[in-house]
Amino acid sequence: MQRCPGSALDWNTVAVARRGMTGRAVEALAGLGRFRNTRYPQVLVGSIPEPAADQVAAYGRVAELAACLERLLPLERSLPFERADVTETLCAALESEAERVAGASFYVRARLRGLEGLLEARAAERTIGGFLVDRTSGLGRPATVRFDDPDFVLMIEVVERRVGYGFLDRRVRSVPLVRPR
Repeated sequence: MQRCPGSALDWNTVAVARRGMTGRAVEALAGLGRFRNTRYPQVLVGSIPEPAADQVAAYGRVAELAACLERLLPLERSLPFERADVTETLCAALESEAERVAGASFYVRARLRGLEGLLEARAAERTIGGFLVDRTSGLGRPATVRFDDPDFVLMIEVVERRVGYGFLDRRVRSVPLVRPR
């Protein structure tokens, strides 16, 4: 299996293949978009037509995908970051998203591949969650953090030197392969 050169390629979806199924997963995902291996075992990133969540919801029930994937996470945007602490990059990117979660319930889940020992995922989740609560409070419609059936789960995925994020609503989370941890 060839790797696409460079980690700077833009992506909006992260897929985690079952053990020993990475090649098959890339083939199965070809109908959804263009996916590539990363330096992390079983972790694939891909670019699919916008909006990624709608595409995954429509395609995520295909049996072939379930046979070779553990998870399929549609994101909205990925961007490069310079520092080990991606929270600054994310806060800047999420500034314009505050209106979207104003008055809604949410929680944050982060997978920070490659940043182990530099930044704790739970600390990043708390920082980003607090940032969104503060911003929505400033709008007069504070968002609330709720872990039981929230309106949104904000997924944060670090792969190589890019960080991706996406707001997964209940409809998207109902797709069997979309499993926020």
